Amino acid sequence: MTDHPAFRIACFLGGVALLGLAGYAALWAISSSSLAFTACKDGYSLFADTFRCKQPHLASLAMYVSLALAATAFFLSLRPRGWLDGPGLRGEDGA
Repeated sequence: MTDHPAFRIACFLGGVALLGLAGYAALWAISSSSLAFTACKDGYSLFADTFRCKQPHLASLAMYVSLALAATAFFLSLRPRGWLDGPGLRGEDGA
């Protein structure tokens, strides 16, 4: 099923969309850290009381998660055909 062309195209398009989301989250992280620098007295944290002080860490987390998911989607779409068919990769012993 993972060698089906529709699956590969969907993974590739999903990876492109996730890269766009990662870029948006990176811009959000930069913007929110500059806004939170003065409002939070350079003490922003993920567990802060105000939401503005949490935003830089939430945006960074969103960026890293979407980058990891994009890398997984690109790997699934661009890997060689039959890569999962080798012995040992599906629990077989190859004998």
